[in-house]
Amino acid sequence: MERLAQLIGSHALSFLFFGALVALVVITSIWGKPKRRAATTDFPAPLGAKLIVWASMAVWMMLLFAPLDLGMYWLAALFALGPAYTIWRWPETISIDELQISRSAWCHPMVSIQWAEIASISESRDVFVVRSQNGDKIKISTLHVGADELFGEIKRHTGIDVRLL
Repeated sequence: MERLAQLIGSHALSFLFFGALVALVVITSIWGKPKRRAATTDFPAPLGAKLIVWASMAVWMMLLFAPLDLGMYWLAALFALGPAYTIWRWPETISIDELQISRSAWCHPMVSIQWAEIASISESRDVFVVRSQNGDKIKISTLHVGADELFGEIKRHTGIDVRLL
């Protein structure tokens, strides 16, 4: 019975921690401010999203090294896919200036679309997809820091009101 109470307690703590991270995503997306530079404005992913990614990396690394100590190399190889997937899903930063909108992430090539080259903007769940005439696309989460200001800038440059899609 004691063991069951310990397991329930540890899982409850895990759920509370994860819930706090999700709340941090929402709070920082609402109260966060875009970063203004000389010629560009950056709209980063919320701090909570970055913390979730870093926590995932820590968990994957613990899962990766535990089987190595036991000589279970096949399981370690399987767990090695976790960090690769986490890096592939790394949060992106959206940048705008008077000429273009850009997407950059730590492990992805930068994608830039000139304002005049935007062919369409579509909605998919909580993500807006900006597509260029040559097929490039930039996904913008509604939880990005300063999303309302970003959508206002998109409307100013393209005439498309993203909030009405």
